[in-house]
Amino acid sequence: MHRAATPGPVGQRKALKISQPGGLGDLLLMTPALRALRRRWPDLHLTVYSRFPDLVRALPYVDLALFSDQHEPDTLYPDYMPCPKDRHLARIVGQCLGVEVDEVRPDAPVDPALRSEYAARLAGFGRPRVFVQRRIGGFTDNKNWPEPHWQQLLSALRAHVTLVECQLPQGGAAPGHLNAPECLTDVARLAALMDACDLFLGPVSGPLHLAAASQKPAVVIVGGFEEALLTAYPRHTQLVNTPPCAPCWLLEPCPIDKRCLQQITPDQVLSAVLALWSA
Repeated sequence: MHRAATPGPVGQRKALKISQPGGLGDLLLMTPALRALRRRWPDLHLTVYSRFPDLVRALPYVDLALFSDQHEPDTLYPDYMPCPKDRHLARIVGQCLGVEVDEVRPDAPVDPALRSEYAARLAGFGRPRVFVQRRIGGFTDNKNWPEPHWQQLLSALRAHVTLVECQLPQGGAAPGHLNAPECLTDVARLAALMDACDLFLGPVSGPLHLAAASQKPAVVIVGGFEEALLTAYPRHTQLVNTPPCAPCWLLEPCPIDKRCLQQITPDQVLSAVLALWSA
């Protein structure tokens, strides 16, 4: 559970310790609240525990970044799950920490050298360069669009865009397709690659929030797992299907074979990508 942030004294400065042991998306959703905390208490000594301390260390409003398992007993954890899901998650996290979040766009600093490296690798490819994420991590399968839909969509997209994925190529490198498997385990590289692309395509996940941090347009396949407003960003097209069971927040296998996602067709997604880029 959470409690409102009330910094305590450390020497002459107030101090606050916050833990976010979740995934990359959870951490990025917390950055707007961290910005708001710094504005409210400019002299605050802010310590953040997470799975991605290198990313946190680059944030200008964080004083100390450590791994999640190093957190201390007085550390706050902004647990947003019990809260009403009636606004953007960045604002809900801010509420958990006792601050008002005005700007929901997350922060994800990009290494200029890595960004230049990926820009050079993409220089020979046509535009738009679309960062594609087909699946989220092991949290749940109920956010993953069916693989046959992906195969049909990507076959059609290749005629219009350059596809960029963080996975090992199957059957060798394909024309008009950049694979960057090193980004699967390196968040700094993932952020730099996203910043070098033109558009994001995929489910609600960490890379989606990286796209928002880089102010990239996106086509987001939401389905009915969660409320779309929780992760709505400017210039993002959300494809939503809400049967009576939605939002389900279901972690176990879906009893109706993810009907909410099955009914979002490859043609719908293709049209959304081309319309967003042409706009």
